[in-house]
Amino acid sequence: FHELGVIAAVGMLLFMLAYQLMLPALIAVALRRGWAPRAVRHDEPDGYVRWLQRNAGPVFVGAMMVTLVLCS
Repeated sequence: FHELGVIAAVGMLLFMLAYQLMLPALIAVALRRGWAPRAVRHDEPDGYVRWLQRNAGPVFVGAMMVTLVLCS
């Protein structure tokens, strides 16, 4: 099984290299063809964020309990 780890590591490195090289080039080509990113409004948080802010204590306690169970 050692070979699979090496293959996976090389694959991840190649993916990261391709990502770093290709994404900026693809964005530049898209911008030249008239693509414009959508404007995103950040003036008010989403419902999920508001719920997390209201229930931060119970969410933290639940996350810690799950972490302790998974670590034992």
